[in-house]
Amino acid sequence: LGKKGEIVKVNDGYARNFILPKKLGVEKTDKALHELKLQKAAEEKRQQEIREIFSSFSDPDDKWAFILKLARNHEGMDSNLKEEKFLVQGCAATMYLVPSFENGKVYFKMDTDGGVENPLISRGLGVLALRVYNGLSPEEILSSSPDFFQEIGLTIALSATRANGFASLLKQIYLYARVYAALSLKK
Repeated sequence: LGKKGEIVKVNDGYARNFILPKKLGVEKTDKALHELKLQKAAEEKRQQEIREIFSSFSDPDDKWAFILKLARNHEGMDSNLKEEKFLVQGCAATMYLVPSFENGKVYFKMDTDGGVENPLISRGLGVLALRVYNGLSPEEILSSSPDFFQEIGLTIALSATRANGFASLLKQIYLYARVYAALSLKK
C-alpha cells in the first residue's frame, strides 16, 4: 500500500475493515496531516543540522576529524550491556547496539570494544547514526531513508570493510524498528 508518511487512497470498506482495525494506517484528517507534518519536520531538522556540519568542511579530512571527535566524546555504555545478543553482525569492529522502547520511541545505546581507545571511526559512525535515529518512533525510523548518509558524502570515502560495517549497523537499527513496530501493533 505505502510507507508511513505516504498518503494513499483506498476503498472505504478496505480501510474500515482491514487497515484501520489493524492500525496499519490512519484516516486522513487535519489532525493526522498536522502530526505527519511535524514528524517530517523534526526528522528533516535532525538531518539538516548534520548536513550543515558536513557542508562546512572545506577539507575532506575535516569530516573524519569530526567523526573521531564524536567517537571520543561518546560516553559509551555500561559494560554489563555488552552481551553477544547485542553484537552488530557484519561489523569488523566489535560493536554493540542495545535498543529500548519507551513511550512509543526507540532509543539505542552503542559502543565498541575498546571504547574511546579503538576503533574510533566505527564508533564515530555509530554515534552519527544515533544522532539521526535515537528517540524516533519505529515508524519514523522505517519511513526515513538511509540514503541520507550518502547525500552528505559519508559513505563515499569509507573502506569496503567500514562501509559494510556501517550498513550492518543501519540494518540492525531498521530491524529493531520493525520489531518494535510489530510489537506495538499487537497492543
